[in-house]
Amino acid sequence: MNKIKTLFAKLIQLLSTIFRKVFGQIQYQKPAWLAKISNSISGFKRSRPQAWKRIWQSTLGIFGLALVAAAGYYGYHYFRPPPQYVTVAVTEPSRPQITKPVPEPVTFTFSEPVGKVEMIGKEETKYIKMTPDTDGKWVWTSSTQIQFLPAATEKNPYGWKIGQDYKVKIKDGFFPKGLELEQSEHDFNIKSFNVEVYSRDIYHDPMNPKIQRATLTYLFNYPVDVEDIRRRISAKIVEVQAKVPKSQSLTINTVFNDLKTEVYVSTENIGVP
Repeated sequence: MNKIKTLFAKLIQLLSTIFRKVFGQIQYQKPAWLAKISNSISGFKRSRPQAWKRIWQSTLGIFGLALVAAAGYYGYHYFRPPPQYVTVAVTEPSRPQITKPVPEPVTFTFSEPVGKVEMIGKEETKYIKMTPDTDGKWVWTSSTQIQFLPAATEKNPYGWKIGQDYKVKIKDGFFPKGLELEQSEHDFNIKSFNVEVYSRDIYHDPMNPKIQRATLTYLFNYPVDVEDIRRRISAKIVEVQAKVPKSQSLTINTVFNDLKTEVYVSTENIGVP
């Protein structure tokens, strides 16, 4: 113990000498409270040297144990095998089809088997959170794949909110030991409703040249309500060369495809000369 104290004192003396050589002499006066504490400690050392010795030894022992624990902690993390990182591929829900009236799932496919075999076909309720909250279930379909199927309602038979951005967070503890997720948060989007004019033309009746109709084809990226679309479509013919432009409403005919994602619109005879 005396050797350690002597070595420590020499180290402090050497550091003090180097400090004075570099920065010069610094005068320091203890504050009153610190001087009082220092005097109390000195008095305790003189009056009870054996007790002070035990306290000093215990302090050094605790400090030594703390150093050993810190070295062990950092040594473990430095030398342990690097974790195996798992990547995720997200397959967004496909466009709903009239012929398949159930909601389409979002699918998470992992690069490594992370689910237990006994979990296949069962619901995951603990480690995955979706924002915004959506009614439905996360179900394991294999050891590398899990799907979320939203709940269908009368107002929303497809489960998903069209045009909505979703965020999914996978919480700690989801994977077995030794596997870590490369990225814990993932985003996907339900595409917004979109209408595209696919074609427009003037139809000439080959049997009667006097019959001519304006035609248009609209494409939708989601199945539509046929009656609602029919109420929204109208056609007019406008005389732009007149001093005062005149317009005349036209009767139209609409034909939808089986999936209700396309409508062909034709007008009555517009009589173009």
